[in-house]
Amino acid sequence: GVIKHVNNGHIKNLTPQTISSSDIDSLGSNLTNSSSVTTEKLRVRFDQVTVREHYMIAGDNPEIARGPPITIAWKHNHEQTYDFEYFEHRRAPQRRLRTQMKMPPFIREDILIKSGYSYKEIREVTKEAAIIRRQRRRSIDLEHTDNVVEKVESIKKIFGE
Repeated sequence: GVIKHVNNGHIKNLTPQTISSSDIDSLGSNLTNSSSVTTEKLRVRFDQVTVREHYMIAGDNPEIARGPPITIAWKHNHEQTYDFEYFEHRRAPQRRLRTQMKMPPFIREDILIKSGYSYKEIREVTKEAAIIRRQRRRSIDLEHTDNVVEKVESIKKIFGE
């Protein structure tokens, strides 16, 4: 559908292919400022999906309990564009559960070895993640302690001590 949109006296025909974020912003403000505006529903269609494969590299996620953390590199190594309907038809019917996406430490280590990391580099990355994890735990513990101290101080003030 086409939306007739008036902005600063200019009439503009908006379609899903030509609409911009500034059009949406001004359309929204006009809708809230006018009680007589009638519009069709905005619809967005996708006709293609681009899938990018990224290299896996050593990461810095301290939430990994054991083994080296991994992440994806910014640069991708392969890109493929598919027709949206084809992509949706071919993908798995159900999304994986979060638990199914967790990788055991030995698999993450194997990925890094195959990517050219030495055992020494893997140990260093694992150690750095453990250090950050301990620092975060200490910060949380100190925050909890600070909250308790503040509560005790406020109680003392109430009782005049």
